[in-house]
Amino acid sequence: MAKIWDPGNVVEIDLGNDRIAYGMVIDFPLVAFFDKVTNKNETLNLEEIRGLPIAFKIWVMKFAIGKNGWKRIGTSQLKEEEKESPWFYKFDQIAKRFSIVRGHEEKNSTRDECLELECAAVWDPEHIVSRLNDHFDGKPNHWVESLAAKNK
Repeated sequence: MAKIWDPGNVVEIDLGNDRIAYGMVIDFPLVAFFDKVTNKNETLNLEEIRGLPIAFKIWVMKFAIGKNGWKRIGTSQLKEEEKESPWFYKFDQIAKRFSIVRGHEEKNSTRDECLELECAAVWDPEHIVSRLNDHFDGKPNHWVESLAAKNK
């Protein structure tokens, strides 16, 4: 039996207002979120979901998937290009320095190199729902903006 955080597990995310989004576990806690929203009456099958582009990849709280979280709806083999973790940025508030991190690798960086990167943060599921709703509505998201390197 598959564990909820096995790589390739696909999850269905209830966004409220009869909207559904989809994500896929890359490697705990990294999840890729697909760039498609549907309504509850037009849910997609696994093959359709896997054909979608990825909107973003971020780290997610452990409790987001499972018993009280997002429902696992299937498992799919990860493609090679999906297995690689993206670079994330970190900002040391005391030293006022940027760095970038991927897996166990971390190196010094400049602010400019971090402007297009996600912040190295583990997201709460309710903030991800907010981000997905704003993404699909074409609006800026409060959480993304508050974590952006441009604001450091």
